[in-house]
Amino acid sequence: MSKQQVRDIHAYLAELDDIPGTRVFTAARARKGYWLNQFAMSLMKSENREAWKADERKYLEDWPMTEDQKEAILARDYNRCLDLGGNVYFLAKVFSPPWFCDGGNCLGDCAGTGWFVDIGRARCTMGFANGTAPLGLRGWQFAFLVASIPGFVLALLMWRLREPERGGMDGIVTPTDPHPFKASFSVLAAVTPGFNWLNLYRRGADRRMWAFNLGTLLCIVIVMTGLVLLTSAVSPRPYLTIGSVSINPHLLQWTIIGFGIFVIVSLMQNMRLTDPEAFRVISRSPTLIMVIAVGTLQSVINYGMMSFNPMFLMNSYKLSMADTALQFGLLSAAMGILGPLFWGPFSDWLQKRYPGAGRAYVALFTMGLSPVISFWVYTAPSAPDFYFRFVIYSVVLTGWMPPLYAIMFDQVLPRMRGITASVYLLVMTILGLGIGPYIVGLISDATGNLKISMLSVNAVGIPIIILLLIIARRAQRDENDLLKRANDTSAIA
Repeated sequence: MSKQQVRDIHAYLAELDDIPGTRVFTAARARKGYWLNQFAMSLMKSENREAWKADERKYLEDWPMTEDQKEAILARDYNRCLDLGGNVYFLAKVFSPPWFCDGGNCLGDCAGTGWFVDIGRARCTMGFANGTAPLGLRGWQFAFLVASIPGFVLALLMWRLREPERGGMDGIVTPTDPHPFKASFSVLAAVTPGFNWLNLYRRGADRRMWAFNLGTLLCIVIVMTGLVLLTSAVSPRPYLTIGSVSINPHLLQWTIIGFGIFVIVSLMQNMRLTDPEAFRVISRSPTLIMVIAVGTLQSVINYGMMSFNPMFLMNSYKLSMADTALQFGLLSAAMGILGPLFWGPFSDWLQKRYPGAGRAYVALFTMGLSPVISFWVYTAPSAPDFYFRFVIYSVVLTGWMPPLYAIMFDQVLPRMRGITASVYLLVMTILGLGIGPYIVGLISDATGNLKISMLSVNAVGIPIIILLLIIARRAQRDENDLLKRANDTSAIA
């Protein structure tokens, strides 16, 4: 490591001291506030909370805290508690507002009010702290500002743009829905567990559909329970406390995933009952199903790695939080715009030369090459080397989205593109965004090595390549059968 990369840890932590209301929880603060935090954690037990409410001073005397710490607790001086070594998560047991506790008043008054006001005040003044970014902003603030600029530009361009006739370019004009909001709320009710059963009953679902719905729910419960047990054994985590309820974080994770999967099942069943033509077109296209699977697997890689990139940069190259936010934030935003601007037109050009397969070849190239490049990127010896390699990596990585979306929309009728995108985004978000960072975290816990855990998620690139090879061979065939699928009213197995 070069001399420029070696940094004094105290100087490194001092860079964060200019944020009003923020205290970095260092090892020194942890030692200083050990008994303060132990006291706060004791309030997880209901009998301790009752003793605390009965006589706060007496309860504090049982803990070897300093007098300053005791006075800060009694005075509900949250910021002082942080100065004296308190941990924000532990102190939440003390400063939570009454409605956040076990059916009553934890502290006898609105103890949490000052906490929220102080934090809010700190957030309001953070933009005026001394920073190195332009406009006097901190690095992360400036990065968010720059990342939002394309959205404002796009909004201005779209503001006065007349909406084209849907389906006009394909010669299949789609009638305008006279009650779009009513239709949206109807779909929302149809996919919400509990209301989905009312929807099935109201629309006359047959026994097979009921059996499939309930059978799928049972399978989800069984599989999610197994995953909770497995992940809890691989990576034991402390329970999360919400009010008087303590919950295993792995249980929370897999409950949300299972809930999301059941929502997708309900969405497809509602589509089958209300729009059988769209259901046939989507469910009977092997290419479309494989495209959704490819996008979801790639999202596992993207979200799994990108979520931990700032931490990787700060740990590996000793960058400050401000530098990481400014440099990496700007770079990621820029590459996320520039990459698709090239790959979109290029994939359209290649599609004309190789009908049905051209776009799949582009997706195959970018998705197959990017995992290989990632090993070169994440073994860079310095931060500048990392950024240089990351630019090349990003140019390749961002190339999968334009061709994959184009293939997906070519598989359905124009009026079905909205619901198709909804299905894709639901699956991609629940299984890609929901699982990618979680899996990387699990592997990091098991190996103790963040770099290894980030790179290991590239293993899903293998099924991605296999699926894309199949898509390249049959996409045109499934596209040619589009109208046949739409008009085929035979029974759906």
